[in-house]
Amino acid sequence: MTIDVEKLTVVAEWLESGAPHVDSNGGVYTFDMEAWNDQTGSHCGSAMCIGGALEQFFGQGADKEVGLGNHMEGNNLADKLFFPWQYSNWEKVETNDPVLAARVIRNLIVTGNVDWGI
Repeated sequence: MTIDVEKLTVVAEWLESGAPHVDSNGGVYTFDMEAWNDQTGSHCGSAMCIGGALEQFFGQGADKEVGLGNHMEGNNLADKLFFPWQYSNWEKVETNDPVLAARVIRNLIVTGNVDWGI
């Protein structure tokens, strides 16, 4: 499976710009790796997390179509990118740092690995 560099780069650039987000109801929410869309109770469709950003920019299911595997199946690149607290020393990671998330995505593009400790 080939990583979709173009889509991941769009998300990395959005994160580097501070991850501005306005939902369809006009509400502005901030990037949060541990939240999806708390306002609607929805798990996807909001750019409050990396998977949500992929769906927001590229449509439903885009998080499963970027060449990282299906995060619903576990223990693959998608799972490690979208749910890092299951695979890394999460307590030491700033969960709401969009610049760190962008760095992780850019490192993934270059190395093929997800490393939240960079």
